[in-house]
Amino acid sequence: MQAMIQRAFEKSGMSVKKLADTTKLPYASVYNAVRGKSDPQLSTVELICSVLELELASKPKMKDK
Repeated sequence: MQAMIQRAFEKSGMSVKKLADTTKLPYASVYNAVRGKSDPQLSTVELICSVLELELASKPKMKDK
């Protein structure tokens, strides 16, 4: 997930400040999230993915047999 966000951010050409302003998240939170320097909260990931036009999905856990 982290690598996907990082690639999408770099491809977007957007600055960290612009992404932070757009998501209304603190600059440091966005910087750390897109540079892989933290384990961001799900709400932070959701906002960043929305702006970067990434789909965030979950799948059911496979049961051990």
